[in-house]
Amino acid sequence: INGLVTSMNEYIQKLSQLEEHTEKISEINHSQSQTEIYKAQTISTVVVIVTLIALVIVAFVISNDILKSLSLFNTIFVRGSSGDLNAKYPVLENTKDEINTLGSIFNNFILKLNEVIKEVSEVAENLNNSSDKLFESISAFSGNTQNQAANSEQITATMEEVTAGVNNISDNAETQHNKLNYVIVLIGNLSNEIN
Repeated sequence: INGLVTSMNEYIQKLSQLEEHTEKISEINHSQSQTEIYKAQTISTVVVIVTLIALVIVAFVISNDILKSLSLFNTIFVRGSSGDLNAKYPVLENTKDEINTLGSIFNNFILKLNEVIKEVSEVAENLNNSSDKLFESISAFSGNTQNQAANSEQITATMEEVTAGVNNISDNAETQHNKLNYVIVLIGNLSNEIN
């Protein structure tokens, strides 16, 4: 029985040692788990902070780009509205943002406006030439007042030229009136597109 009691005591002692060893291993594993959890939390926090910083930088860059584009468009638009018909927005070929689209529409508007001004200038020049011819005809008519009776055929021919010139002026004025109405419609359409 003594041998059995000794064996039991040894067995209990070994069980106690095993329990202590198991507790130590459990404490070590718990400590390592806590360290790993802390590392994971630290890495997650760093990733979140870095992501937030990157998002702030991207938002700043995008908003800065938009502000630069708006400022440039505003400058070009003010130049155009002040009468500078050479003002053009630098349209980027492969960009499809709204400001680039507005710039393209503005450039088309300035181009059409230049065409209208050119046509109006041509009509004004034609009108001036017709006025010069009319003045010459009237001068010739008044210079020949002494020979009016003898030159009635010349007067009739001159009157026909004057009538033709006036009809031509009338036709040109009507054509320009129609073109100006067309331009007004285009400007209205462009204004609607911009709005």
